[in-house]
Amino acid sequence: MSNILKFRRDPKWMRELKRKARAPKPPPRGGGTFWKRALRAIGRWRLAILIAIMLIVGADSYRGGAAAHWNILPWTPEPTATDAEAAWFQICKGAIRYTCVIDGDTIWYRGEKIRVLGIDAPEVSSPGCPREEELGERATYALRDILNEGPFTLSRDGFEPNRDIYDRLLRRVTREGEPIAERLIWQGLAVRYRAAGPGWCD
Repeated sequence: MSNILKFRRDPKWMRELKRKARAPKPPPRGGGTFWKRALRAIGRWRLAILIAIMLIVGADSYRGGAAAHWNILPWTPEPTATDAEAAWFQICKGAIRYTCVIDGDTIWYRGEKIRVLGIDAPEVSSPGCPREEELGERATYALRDILNEGPFTLSRDGFEPNRDIYDRLLRRVTREGEPIAERLIWQGLAVRYRAAGPGWCD
C-alpha cells in the first residue's frame, strides 16, 4: 500500500487572499462603471440645460405680461429726476397685458392702456395691405426699443380728453423733454396725427 501524502494546509493569510479573490467585486464607489457614471452626469447636465432654456423662454414671455414692470429685473431702466417712469417693455402677446407694446402708437403700462399722442402709426391688428402690415410691425418693435432705452415721462395734454372713446389714456411720451414719437416719424414709421389718418397703402 502506497503512502498517502498529506498536504500541508495553507496558512491563514493565504486562505484569506483566495477567499477575497473568489468573492464578487463590488461596483466602484458611486455605483456603476465609469461610462454609466458619465452618462448619468450627461443626463443631469441635459436636464439642467433644459430647465435653463425653459426659464429663459418663460421669462421672456412673462416680461410681456404681468412681470414686465418689475424693477428687480437687471435690464429694467432706472427712473431719474427728469423722467419718473421706467419699465422693460416687450411686444404684447396673449391675454395678460400689463407693460408691453401693442403697436407703434399704443402701449400698456402698469395695467393701463395708453394711446401715444401726436402720431399715427400703421395698423398691425387689421392692416389694409401688406405694406401697412410690414410697416406696422417695424413701428411696433421700434417703439419698444425706444421705450427700453431709458426712463420717460407721461403727461396729459390740456387740449385733449383724459381718455378716448376706447377708454385708452391719452398721453404724451417724452424723454428729457423731447417727444419720443418724433423718432418714429423720422424713421418713416409714423406720421403726425390727423383725423383722416394716413394712407399707408397709397
